[in-house]
Amino acid sequence: MKSKNPWIVAILNFLIPGIGFIYLGTTPFIIGGVVLFIFGILETAITWSTILAPLTLALSFLFAFFWAALGYVATEYVNKRMPSLTPVVPPEPFRAPALSLPAPTPAPTTPPHIHCVYCGGENPTDAIFCQKCGKKMAKPT
Repeated sequence: MKSKNPWIVAILNFLIPGIGFIYLGTTPFIIGGVVLFIFGILETAITWSTILAPLTLALSFLFAFFWAALGYVATEYVNKRMPSLTPVVPPEPFRAPALSLPAPTPAPTTPPHIHCVYCGGENPTDAIFCQKCGKKMAKPT
């Protein structure tokens, strides 16, 4: 629902009591505005036909000012209770500052080994003789 201008409600209620509440647009105020409007029409029709017309005119102005002020206050109340029309942006979640970790060092590479065909001992690839049994290493095929 769009927020309403309280001055428009006040002026409408001053000119025709109850119309400002109808303009306000909330259900309780619409009902109250319709009742007030009907009461205003009946009151005017009944009292203007009597001898008390000048007194009725003075009271009508007092009531018009009262309804205008009430309409202004009611509009301020409704506008404050109404949810904001601006989109609600959730706050940015807390993020810890990024830590600059050193680049991982590669695992030390061990030179590949070859196994002796006689005893199964592990030897470096450039070995000519087996370190375990001493026999000459066979050339890999």
